[in-house]
Amino acid sequence: MPDTKVIIEQKSLSESLSQEKSQSDGSTLTPYEQAQRYGSSLPYSMRPRWIVVCNFKEFLIYDMETLGEPQKIFLEDLPDKFHALDFLIDEKKNKLRIELELSLKAGEIVGKLYDALHSQYINPNDENSLTSLNKLCVRLVFCL
Repeated sequence: MPDTKVIIEQKSLSESLSQEKSQSDGSTLTPYEQAQRYGSSLPYSMRPRWIVVCNFKEFLIYDMETLGEPQKIFLEDLPDKFHALDFLIDEKKNKLRIELELSLKAGEIVGKLYDALHSQYINPNDENSLTSLNKLCVRLVFCL
């Protein structure tokens, strides 16, 4: 996940997250070491800050900044400990938040445009004038 600098190595339910397993190149690696190898093959700017390994019953979360022991979360504990995975969402690049901000800014601009056009009408509060102005603004927004 390039935006959040995360690599997730997902294993099946029956696989141990601490046991080494044979790889296609003949080496034996734990899931963490496997993810580490993936990460080290990336350009430096894309290398992960976090490595998460999971087997559908437990999560091991490694912070590559601290290189300490991983944080372990069992699936049944996830509702109480979900905040440990907050790093999966980059708030600065959260698309929904950005779209909301853009929509609010666009709304302000359209409001200013509406007010400026409204003041130019001969009978600005006439029902036909208001209907025409509303249609014009909707069409302008569509064009933009």
